[in-house]
Amino acid sequence: MDPRYRDIFREQLILYEVSQAFVGSPANYPVNELLIRRPYPWPFVGRSLAMVGEAIESAGARTRGSYELRPDARLFLHLNLHQLVALPLLHPDAPSKPPEGLPEQLADDCRRILGASRDFAEPTNSLSAASILKGTAKVVDELHIRSWRLWDRDDSQ
Repeated sequence: MDPRYRDIFREQLILYEVSQAFVGSPANYPVNELLIRRPYPWPFVGRSLAMVGEAIESAGARTRGSYELRPDARLFLHLNLHQLVALPLLHPDAPSKPPEGLPEQLADDCRRILGASRDFAEPTNSLSAASILKGTAKVVDELHIRSWRLWDRDDSQ
């Protein structure tokens, strides 16, 4: 990977985290109109963002330096786990309460994903976003995420 892309992905992750952290803080958020359209406060955004970040860090620490989690892979995990898992589960209008032990289960899923992604690591033992995507596909049916039924078939139509 070109080092310039590494820096770009690092910067994107920081900008994403900052943008999400300001949601719910109208005085600090540059686009107040977006907040006006939301009928409820968004304190769960910061909590869900932290939960995802901690799950990724915990899973990454378990590799004990044997594999590098590249910035593109970190961004890929962060965006997908936050937007497609944590936010919907913690949303005030979610159809059920978040599962007990959600932070631990998210961390366990991250560990499983990283473990499966090792099979697709770059020759330098670094995990790219593509490695994460392939690793996730390999273990998706074994993840806690599947049991939460976020992506079940829509039978309402």
